[in-house]
Amino acid sequence: MRHLMILMSFFVSVNLFGQIRANNDVPEEILDHLDKMGDSSPMLNSYESAFLNAVFKDFLNGFDFTDKVVGFLQGGDKARYFDMQRKHLTDKISPLDNGTLYIFDETQKKESGGYDAAILFWSKSFLPKDKLVKKLRKTWKYKSNSYLAKNETLIRLYAKIITSGTLEFLRYEDGCYHLLVYTYRLDKKNNIAYCTFRGEKQYKEDEDSNLGCWGTSSEFKQFNKSNDPYFRYFSEDFLELSNEEKIKVLDKISKR
Repeated sequence: MRHLMILMSFFVSVNLFGQIRANNDVPEEILDHLDKMGDSSPMLNSYESAFLNAVFKDFLNGFDFTDKVVGFLQGGDKARYFDMQRKHLTDKISPLDNGTLYIFDETQKKESGGYDAAILFWSKSFLPKDKLVKKLRKTWKYKSNSYLAKNETLIRLYAKIITSGTLEFLRYEDGCYHLLVYTYRLDKKNNIAYCTFRGEKQYKEDEDSNLGCWGTSSEFKQFNKSNDPYFRYFSEDFLELSNEEKIKVLDKISKR
């Protein structure tokens, strides 16, 4: 038993510290944009994606950080992670831990609220994926609530748009979450979109099981920019619109 515990400890250590790399391994053209990394959105911008692809290049196994939603845990949030990178770049004595990359499958992504991966940094103990998934789901709840408290309508970021699907919006009013659901179908032959409003559901504050990966209109644009040709069936500038304006477009189409 004692030998088994030692062996398990060894593999945990490999998992935690085997991925740490110095950021001087990152190409200069990427490091030049460190000042553009570390905003408050879990959605990575192009500079953050390029940086992390370089840092974890030996551990990606086909994974690509581009346009991914990534959680940063244990040592702080994304802002602290990239602040650490900037400090180490200017002062090599400043401590650095690039952390451990956890890549989620589709089930884990859904359970986490929409995260594609997580980076655990400055952690002295191993955390299994299921615990990370639960932590990230709570993170999305708090993030969503901070926006909703300002009466900002959110849109579900993860939208598989091909020829048909669902678009969902979330509002907060009078102590309840209001979920607006629209289904759509794209007629590519005639270059037109059909839409149906499926109704509004209400959830109390303590019913957070339906909260997922919600974001602002700008986050939705970044998350779905590769699908812009499909969204143009709704409106030529659909991804540029606020979430409230998107709802007006969908309402207009549904009444056509």
